[in-house]
Amino acid sequence: MRPGLKFIFSHAIFISCCAAGLAAQTNWLLNEPFDARATTLLFLTTFALYNCYRLVSGSGANSIPGLCKELWLKHKPDLLIITLASVAAAWLCILQQAAWPYLAISAICSLAYMLPVLPRASRLVSDKWAPVKTILLALTWTIATTLIPASVNGLITFEDTWLVFMSRFCFMLVLCIIFDTRDQSVDILRFPGSLATVLGPGELRVLCYLLLIICMLTDLALAWRLQNHTLAVASACTVIITAWVYRMSGSQRGYYFYYFVVDGLILVSTVSTFIATI
Repeated sequence: MRPGLKFIFSHAIFISCCAAGLAAQTNWLLNEPFDARATTLLFLTTFALYNCYRLVSGSGANSIPGLCKELWLKHKPDLLIITLASVAAAWLCILQQAAWPYLAISAICSLAYMLPVLPRASRLVSDKWAPVKTILLALTWTIATTLIPASVNGLITFEDTWLVFMSRFCFMLVLCIIFDTRDQSVDILRFPGSLATVLGPGELRVLCYLLLIICMLTDLALAWRLQNHTLAVASACTVIITAWVYRMSGSQRGYYFYYFVVDGLILVSTVSTFIATI
């Protein structure tokens, strides 16, 4: 694999673009002007956090000092790009005071999600963490990509924002469940596991289809409030495609399927919204 492609695959470039796309989608759904600051902020924070998680979860250190030493000795280039992304994100955060409460909540949720992979911190997590871990990831994505971009312009309307929030949470939770199902053979051997290690295949299937129904209903309600019939069609198409991909994920699939097709559903949703709101 070429160095450029290897960097994109291993350093969360694509998923960071997806996060930025969801931030832009929030602006379009709420009839707000596109905000490049919020979009860039979401790209940088996603890039930094996903790479931090990748390095920490792959470490064999059994203490925080040991982890820091290992990262310094073995991953200096990664630490450099994470630091640069974090500094740029911090600068954008300073400029967006209206988003500070939601940035703080997102940071707390992100830290809580990382607890199981931090040395010695896993003892703070109980066996009940498994389903919470999956829900927490979806909630973090939802808060970051909905409330942060919505607050930057100071134009939040409770009803519309709540509909976008509910739809986004259901959509992201389905994607998280797809990845949990893929990884359950590994997660079941690790503490604390995931939602897929707690629920059976049938229960997960019912939950995912129920989430997609709620997602479609909230999307249709938002389209009705905006008097945008094209948005209703676009949202329905996105939900149907997501249900089809979820069904496909039941069979053994390769890395590229999850990297581009499952994560790519985020861009499908973003592009369909953009077209519907032109």
